[in-house]
Amino acid sequence: VSWVTWASIITLNFDYNFNERIQFFCGMLTTIFFSDIAKIFIAHRLKHLIMEKYIRNMNRLIAIILVLFTIPIILSILSI
Repeated sequence: VSWVTWASIITLNFDYNFNERIQFFCGMLTTIFFSDIAKIFIAHRLKHLIMEKYIRNMNRLIAIILVLFTIPIILSILSI
């Protein structure tokens, strides 16, 4: 979804020629690649700190947050 959105924005809203589009997407790929590499190194360093109980609690917290954000969206859709 992210790639399609960015491709649409670049193609439709900016007057970039083909070479400028290629440069933009190569820059995006490079940025995503290096940020993923950084996340891998950070995850490797933090691996010993993460335990099953911590992961279970984080999953529950994230589920509650998602439900809290979803309820207003559903209510707004139903009221239309």
